[in-house]
Amino acid sequence: MAREIEAAVRDLRPEYQTVFALFHDQGLPYEDIAQALRKPVGTVKTWLHRARLEVLDRLRKRGMISEVGHELP
Repeated sequence: MAREIEAAVRDLRPEYQTVFALFHDQGLPYEDIAQALRKPVGTVKTWLHRARLEVLDRLRKRGMISEVGHELP
């Protein structure tokens, strides 16, 4: 599963990859990510939300998670 998630993240747009990694891998709060990227907090939240949806969509298409699931394992 970890490899599938990593592959899905690699397929994301660069800004989505960055936000996903800063939030999930480094545990940074939205405000710190926004400051680091010089973007509004709302933009960071939107990018993270879209990144998660794209990762979930890829995992569903690969049969890694059910259609009902809404969260990453």
